[in-house]
Amino acid sequence: MTTNDECSPFPFRSLAVVAVTAVLAVAPLSRDSQIDLQTFFGPVPPAVGALLVSIAGMGALYLLQTRFGFCVWRGGGLGRFAVAAAWALPFMVVITVLDLTAPFPPDINVALPAALAFYPAMGLNAQLALHVIPFAVLMLAVGPLCSRLSFDARVWIAVGLASTIEAAFQIAGSVTGAATIALAVHVFAFGCVELLLYRRYDFAAMYVFRMTYYAWWHVIWGALRL
Repeated sequence: MTTNDECSPFPFRSLAVVAVTAVLAVAPLSRDSQIDLQTFFGPVPPAVGALLVSIAGMGALYLLQTRFGFCVWRGGGLGRFAVAAAWALPFMVVITVLDLTAPFPPDINVALPAALAFYPAMGLNAQLALHVIPFAVLMLAVGPLCSRLSFDARVWIAVGLASTIEAAFQIAGSVTGAATIALAVHVFAFGCVELLLYRRYDFAAMYVFRMTYYAWWHVIWGALRL
């Protein structure tokens, strides 16, 4: 077992509050005819899907902290959030250039004011379902399969594999041609950075990174392009 003395005790109550908030945000959004949550949850009712993701995600976060030393919340100052936000800036520039060069479909953005509830809730679901849960499974699998490799090497393998999932999800049917490759590379790099922020700092920094990106790409730029 790998422990991290800088991790705060696992925040069961705080995560439960966050999970319930996300579920409560998704429930009314599912009744908005302008928002298609089936893209994310398929045939499962969105509120139920969000609840299941939250439960599985909390289990994955607990496993990653207690067994591998990945903190949910790290002790110390809040400077890590500024670092996480700064790492989002180049991704914000790249996605804007991509959109100006080969415009994405207008329906990829949820309009205000629903966007203010949609993106924090769905950003959490995306991180848990497409990154944290697969990353936890991969960390468990890579250990026995690559036992001769160092812990750092096993982390890099798990990061790379886990980051392909959202890249594949995002490009499926969204763009065509050369833009597909550019978007795949962009989303893959994004996933790698957020998982490395998770490793270096904590899950909170990982979430700040995604929310900073979303604030520009989906909310501010999204409002301008809509």
